[in-house]
Amino acid sequence: MQGFTLVLALAALPAAGNFLGGLASEMFKVSERVLSLALHLAAGIVLAVVGLELMPEALKAVPPWIPILAFIAGGASFIGIEKVIGFVQGRLPSNKDTSGPLAIFSGVSLDLFSDGVMIGTAAVLNPGLGFLLALGAGSRRHS
Repeated sequence: MQGFTLVLALAALPAAGNFLGGLASEMFKVSERVLSLALHLAAGIVLAVVGLELMPEALKAVPPWIPILAFIAGGASFIGIEKVIGFVQGRLPSNKDTSGPLAIFSGVSLDLFSDGVMIGTAAVLNPGLGFLLALGAGSRRHS
């Protein structure tokens, strides 16, 4: 596979992981400790790939401060979005049935979008790296 098809296939892996994780969570009961360990493992995989594979490639850019500022801006954007959602939820009536699904949908949509951008970027740089990130993103969905 080449180019766009490869990126689409790799981006579909977290969706498949999400679906399979949902099925597994309905079929098997695991302890809180096992869930915590699985979440930490998945987060460690993603952080290792970002720290060891993506950041060195990003810092090769000329000038290197552009990826650094983009990383900081992305983090600040997510903090800002969290604050805005908290503000809006605080202003809405306290009917939790109406705000719950919207908050979950918004959070999952932003998470999947950022995962897709990260997987697509990694797949363009190195298909193996994109595959590794797709596996890490898919494994943390139901941890």
